[in-house]
Amino acid sequence: SLLSKAGYEQYEVSAYAKQYRECQHNLNYWQFGDYLGIGAGAHGKLTMPDGNICRHSKYRHPEKYIERALIGKARSTEIRLEDKDLCFEFLLNAIRLKKGFSRALFEARTLLPFTLIEKELDAITADGLMKIKDNRYTTTSKGWLFINDIVERLLT
Repeated sequence: SLLSKAGYEQYEVSAYAKQYRECQHNLNYWQFGDYLGIGAGAHGKLTMPDGNICRHSKYRHPEKYIERALIGKARSTEIRLEDKDLCFEFLLNAIRLKKGFSRALFEARTLLPFTLIEKELDAITADGLMKIKDNRYTTTSKGWLFINDIVERLLT
């Protein structure tokens, strides 16, 4: 209530901001956007031209990172996300947002049909933890208090 009185609105499970001042960097994460990992210990997520989505990380120790970067091999891991991971990761991030997400965003970011998650989202909605408003799935006030339970259900 103190933040609200000061003109801040909660736009994400752990963030408040004044109108139009939301952290665009974090919003990109929560909307399952791509990002580059630059430097020692950095992580990145990229959608490849063929539609595959890969996560990668760089060597953490600066000396090792520099040594490997000089030969063009600074990545310590590279993982292609499977369909089940795409669904879960998208939802894990998107339900954090007060504005929720649309079918179109899910399909655009995962390249998967919405029907893969529709049944479970409908069940969560029927339980009063989420709602559909303006073609967007959003977490209800009750659901906001039980967001970990929603995530657990989406794991299946």
